Amino acid sequence: MAYKEAIAGNYEKAMTLNGFLYCAALGFSTDPMMMALELGIDGVSLSGTGPAYTALGSPELLDKLEPVWERFGGKVIRTKVNNSGGKACC
Repeated sequence: MAYKEAIAGNYEKAMTLNGFLYCAALGFSTDPMMMALELGIDGVSLSGTGPAYTALGSPELLDKLEPVWERFGGKVIRTKVNNSGGKACC
């Protein structure tokens, strides 16, 4: 299902669905994801096989999410998406 959403261009929906599936499979809490979605975040997921989470959203929404996620005791890192792809060096 997540694959079909990604192919259809619904990347945030695919990301979120994939996150819920991986949380269930690997035993991670979905609380960080639910909190992000309640704030209106576009896409949220478990990052890789955890324990980190990742979220996509406007800077304003991420400003609201950051203090919520900081309560979990981890480090919140904000960065930008790189859409330019990799480059050969040699």
